[in-house]
Amino acid sequence: MLMRPEVARYIVERRVGDFVMTIGEFTPRTNYGRMVFAWSSIEVLLSGKLIEERRGAVRTLTPGSVYSYPRRGERLKIDQINPIVIFNIRLLPSDLEAVDPDTLHATARLNRTALMWCAFRELAAWSDASSDIVLESIAYQLAREDDADKSARVPRWCKDIAELVASADSSPSLRALADHAGVHPCHLARAFKAAFGCSVGECHRAHRMLRAVQRLTRARDNIAQIALSAGFSDHAHFTREFRRMLGCAPTALRSDLRRVAGRCAFS
Repeated sequence: MLMRPEVARYIVERRVGDFVMTIGEFTPRTNYGRMVFAWSSIEVLLSGKLIEERRGAVRTLTPGSVYSYPRRGERLKIDQINPIVIFNIRLLPSDLEAVDPDTLHATARLNRTALMWCAFRELAAWSDASSDIVLESIAYQLAREDDADKSARVPRWCKDIAELVASADSSPSLRALADHAGVHPCHLARAFKAAFGCSVGECHRAHRMLRAVQRLTRARDNIAQIALSAGFSDHAHFTREFRRMLGCAPTALRSDLRRVAGRCAFS
């Protein structure tokens, strides 16, 4: 993202191969007007609240939101509530393009969100150059593949089921999902696994974890409260699943976010 020195600053800035990764702080209620991007980028909002217009639609971004901007794309910033901190990955070469998470099916959005948090933790550690290959590998995974999007070959009904599973608070019945799609439960189970590489149950469990990650970012609740609200049996179960998905304990991610906040001028 283009950042003006008088209204924003980099807390961390690092060039890694074909990418520039930054953690940037924006002052309260700064009006940027309409912004046009010279490069493709993908971001996660770490703190604060941002309201913007994009493609004629207004959206509100809160901590934990993952979003992207295409090369030569534009947005109109409407309002900024409190100082905001953003983790940004810029894709510099013209043949690289960040995929907009909003255009992806549910399981793909989950994977990209997990990758962004892994990259944030690696960058926030302020480690030496030995971590460059880790960050570069993650960034390439976040870039659009040159060949056709594999999701285009997934049946529409299968994508719809993935969205239903992603938004369900309680574990859905496979029979009810099959009735909704108009297929047999056996066919649904096989087709879903072939399309997304996971079972319906695994998809629901993963998205339950994603909602817990967002709450960990946005709220000050203790880990046990977040675990119970997300439907986990206890703190230990939540921590095991969190570590499996993100490669760290929930306390480690929260510690990294607090460390970044401690370097902000407006925190």
